[in-house]
Amino acid sequence: MADWCYREGGMSVRGESAAAALVRPLDTLVVESERVGVAEDPVATWDLRPADRVTLARFGVPRVRRVDPQVQQGREPELVHDQRSFYSLGRFSRLEIGLVPGLGEVRGIPSDEWSEECFTNSSVVYFVETAWRWYRVWKDVEQLQGDIELYDVLDDFLAFAAQLDPQVGTDDSSAWRGRIKVW
Repeated sequence: MADWCYREGGMSVRGESAAAALVRPLDTLVVESERVGVAEDPVATWDLRPADRVTLARFGVPRVRRVDPQVQQGREPELVHDQRSFYSLGRFSRLEIGLVPGLGEVRGIPSDEWSEECFTNSSVVYFVETAWRWYRVWKDVEQLQGDIELYDVLDDFLAFAAQLDPQVGTDDSSAWRGRIKVW
């Protein structure tokens, strides 16, 4: 396990399980019954980097607290915000998950007047991996409600997300950072 997963004095079973979810190979984290698949057609025609299209088709997006995948089926970007178009993957809390054509950057697009557009991940590859790891960590977070170790697990998850995609840790408007810090 990564050094940042260890705590002085040890961790609970839940803490250890969450830490393990941050280092296991991604394909071992996917749960078919919770996976919202993304058909290669039309995704194969989306203006994204090949790695982003392949990752999205291979792993899909998990159904998990704060992530509600509803992948658009059209070939052209369907989500419009501030005169810009995005491919839509569903919702992340009160935000729509929008993919920037050509770049593959994942943005949180406001769906109400209280939210602002924000950075989520710098690529679809990073978003899919972070979402699946959140899926696994969340299972342990649910059981730690009211326990001080909850905050260690959340900090570890955020540290992982920032290590995977450094902009998650440095962008003040990062959706992952914002959603985790509200605890």
